[in-house]
Amino acid sequence: MECVRICLLSIAALFSTICAADVPYCGLTNADPFSDRIVGGIESIPHEFPWMVKLKKKNTFYCGAALIADKYVLTAGHCVCLYEEGTPREPKAVRGNIVNYYLFQAADIKAELGSHTTVDKDPNLLRQVTGIILHPEYDVFLSNGIMIQTNDLALLKIPAVQFSTSVIPICLPNQGDRVPDNSVVIVAGWGSTNTETVEDKVTKLPDVLMKTALIKIPWETCRKNPNVGIHLEPANNMNDKEIFCLIGNNTDACRGDSGGPAVVYTVQGFVVAGIVSWGIGCNQINYPAAYTQVSSYVDFIQSSSKDGVYLPKRPWM
Repeated sequence: MECVRICLLSIAALFSTICAADVPYCGLTNADPFSDRIVGGIESIPHEFPWMVKLKKKNTFYCGAALIADKYVLTAGHCVCLYEEGTPREPKAVRGNIVNYYLFQAADIKAELGSHTTVDKDPNLLRQVTGIILHPEYDVFLSNGIMIQTNDLALLKIPAVQFSTSVIPICLPNQGDRVPDNSVVIVAGWGSTNTETVEDKVTKLPDVLMKTALIKIPWETCRKNPNVGIHLEPANNMNDKEIFCLIGNNTDACRGDSGGPAVVYTVQGFVVAGIVSWGIGCNQINYPAAYTQVSSYVDFIQSSSKDGVYLPKRPWM
């Protein structure tokens, strides 16, 4: 990990200072977002991840998200709906079993941009969500007692924001691009920082945005994992077009980080590779977690947000 850290630090140093009056490209940051270690992670510095968004219901933070355009925020599907009690929760060969959940009302959700601490309350950075676009094939079901989501993504529409050093959209990948196996992937969030099992009820939230570095493992490695693989079996209709797996060394995303972005560095800026989707507990040894494979949904995202202003990627140097 130390060798990886040194290499990535040198890459991060390539970022030049961003002028507050002119944010020309997506995926820019003034800071070094890489660290060797959200559970087991370290504190970020202010605006290290200027695309990070807090989602709030009744003024209470409950999910993460990422700004992708001036009017659109990307998050997990399970952050915009609840499961209907008493309805079937079985895997479906055809996704989009609408009886399994009901959608939140847009009026009940606010998006807070440019935040660092858990108590930031700048009214200029708070946006009322005006629309929810859930992926039409989103599904939720029980797999051996664990709640699983597929096609787990949604777009939230908000009034247009002004880009600045503290509010910069993350870049989208190209449709179909995949993060190479064994790549370092950065996850940030305001979620729980204590190790949790499925049965744990106590959640310890941080005071500031946390960050961590995770490793993308091969799909077949995740499929064969003794703790997670049972949920990725063919009977559940799971495949690496929908999700990919990340694992950490004494570090993990956790409760409250759901919906937040998993990002990778490219020479054209940081790109959102995944969305925090589901896992079994938090930071348990040999328990990879599942992330929505954003590159499989870029066409859907762009066709659903045509009125949004997207910043271009930085040109090749």
